[in-house]
Amino acid sequence: MIGSGAVSGKGHLAAQAFAILALADIGARPKGTIELHVSFDGDSGGGHGAKWLLSEKIVKLDMVIAGGSARAVATQSTGTLVLDVDVRGAAAPAYAPSAGHDAMEAANQALTRLYQFWSALKSKTSDITGLGAPSLTIEHVLAGRKGGGVPDHATLRIDRRILPAEDAAQVEKQLTKMPGTRCRIRRSVFIPAMAAGEASDLLRDVVADQLLQRLGEDMPITGVAYDHEGRHYAAHGIPTIMYGAGPMDLVKAGMHGKDESLKLDDLRLATEVLACSTLKLLNDT
Repeated sequence: MIGSGAVSGKGHLAAQAFAILALADIGARPKGTIELHVSFDGDSGGGHGAKWLLSEKIVKLDMVIAGGSARAVATQSTGTLVLDVDVRGAAAPAYAPSAGHDAMEAANQALTRLYQFWSALKSKTSDITGLGAPSLTIEHVLAGRKGGGVPDHATLRIDRRILPAEDAAQVEKQLTKMPGTRCRIRRSVFIPAMAAGEASDLLRDVVADQLLQRLGEDMPITGVAYDHEGRHYAAHGIPTIMYGAGPMDLVKAGMHGKDESLKLDDLRLATEVLACSTLKLLNDT
């Protein structure tokens, strides 16, 4: 399967849909209800999809299997904090720059400190396979005036990925306390990190056992460092794991590119594992 979204969404959706169809084809009558949630708002933080369904109490779930790798079960993931930074100065003509306060210069100082902070984060690698180190990305910078002269306004957008072991409040405090810079900072996205817990152990064990039966070896229990809807369900206290049709190496598979590629063997494996795991979970719980 090749094309935009094959790895990050469409492959998981195909595996989930065909798993449900497979159960219908064999006349399975599970003791419960299977819901397939489909949303396409990952780029906006999930506010119009899973997060909205939960906040409006439209859905009430006992457990969730969100998309993930076909050959590993993930129980933890990074969180996301996005901050919009508005730096204000005072305009002045180019022939008299000292009469103003250069917002671009202040933003540059903030950027320098942020990149220094990011360099320090790289050494704080998680013990959980797949999570890596916490990251910090400057998504965009906008500054300057059409009329020229000293810019009185600059904006930054900061994306900080948070490990489950980190304190989200402390992370935000570190980013919003920048000495020497006067600015307004607004949190535009916050999705908490997802940690493993006893509540999700049953889900993890059932899916891992199905993988063992088909592959003949224990597959790793990992974490994921990318955006996924499962974090919203976990934040509401719903036992959640990530398992789907995805590859182990997302970068190699071109995730978020126009030529994402998904192996059909992984799609078939995920479909079978999801169908059998769902049947067992609903009949045994």
